[in-house]
Amino acid sequence: MTPHRIRYVFIETCFAFLIFNTAVFAQEIDDANFTIQHQYIGVSQKEADALKKVRNGLEYLSKQKYDDAIAEFNKAIEINPNCAEAYCHKGIAYSKKGNREQAVYNLKKALIISPSYYAASNALANIGYVESLKKDVSSGK
Repeated sequence: MTPHRIRYVFIETCFAFLIFNTAVFAQEIDDANFTIQHQYIGVSQKEADALKKVRNGLEYLSKQKYDDAIAEFNKAIEINPNCAEAYCHKGIAYSKKGNREQAVYNLKKALIISPSYYAASNALANIGYVESLKKDVSSGK
């Protein structure tokens, strides 16, 4: 093979690889958008809107932007006052900020809304609040 032919084959291979990767990336974006659009099938629009705020809050929480996360969780609670996920993650954000009282309050509120919500009971256990938890949940406090 001549040097020109080798360069031509190399460029052609690179171009084919680029086209393939672009197509794969475009498909991944389409799949992600499809997932986002259909993630909340079976829930009301109000619940879906609240869960979107929770998802935004979780992004802030993962970046250790606790005040921003709490603000998003509060928006979710305004939209849907029975959103256990919002109370749970709001409690976790308060825990990360060192505000144990608010953390316990919000985590207990999540358990009142959804008594079998494992994430909330686990978070309470992680911050050392296990005493009388079953009593509080069963009595609705």
